[in-house]
Amino acid sequence: CNLDTWLPRHVEFCQNMGNEKAAKYWEARLPASTRRPPSTNPNPELASFIRAKYQDRQFAASDCSEPPTIDNYQGHPYGSGAQPAADVKTALPGPQVVQSPATNIGI
Repeated sequence: CNLDTWLPRHVEFCQNMGNEKAAKYWEARLPASTRRPPSTNPNPELASFIRAKYQDRQFAASDCSEPPTIDNYQGHPYGSGAQPAADVKTALPGPQVVQSPATNIGI
């Protein structure tokens, strides 16, 4: 699996988590005064911000040791309220692969 191939469980995770829930975890300690670097390509400042946010977990919530993931989001404090997997899978008949265009982040 890669960024171009999405399995049903990956789509389900993204639909259930959404940006708002994910940001509550990943940006819990992000100072309000933080200026987000522009997403021009290439941008070393943006690459540093992304590393600080996701790799170093500099702004992540401090009340959880692990971020919400595809394997734990349904019971995770920042993923709570997500639909049970059984409800979503009924809408996705049989094995499917969703193709999305490749995205160049420039990191």
